[in-house]
Amino acid sequence: MKITAALCALSALLISASAMAVTPADGDVFARSTARTYLSDPLPKATLDTLTAAAFSAPTAVNQRSLEFVWVTDKAVMKNLKAASPFASALSTAPAVLVICANLKDTRIEAGAAAEAVLAEAGHLGLHSVPMSLAPVKSRITASQKALGLPADVIPEIMVAVGKVPADAVSGASAFRHNPARIHSNTWKGKNRND
Repeated sequence: MKITAALCALSALLISASAMAVTPADGDVFARSTARTYLSDPLPKATLDTLTAAAFSAPTAVNQRSLEFVWVTDKAVMKNLKAASPFASALSTAPAVLVICANLKDTRIEAGAAAEAVLAEAGHLGLHSVPMSLAPVKSRITASQKALGLPADVIPEIMVAVGKVPADAVSGASAFRHNPARIHSNTWKGKNRND
């Protein structure tokens, strides 16, 4: 009897929650702020460790922890990484960049989840960040491997620049982009959830 009453209460709660309007939450994903210009202030090792812990906490396929992480704070190495990608202008001023790599010996595709965890944690810490894709563009991968001295079976997939920004820096806060038109029920041709 108690279980049935609890299930009824839970069902009522779920039904009422699903009827609520979708609004941005106060979570870390919505606290994220993107920037491409940073102050030169170095980030403490404890901050880099916290961001790496966030990356390690990301979900992985069958809990296989196969990513490799390279923190770069050396400006000469950053200059070489910047040359590897036309979209890495943030590396001109960023005090640190985390390069997330797949290890082909045992990898599952999970770099995106790790990058998102770093972006969310950076926002939580009051820092700005920006992701920059390397994969699947072969020339970016090869140039980044060379810049970092990576073995051939360690593939750099995403870079995340992190730091503090000057007061006048142009940055973008994480935007609420919920789009009901892109939500489908059960199948692609299924009726839109909100119809």
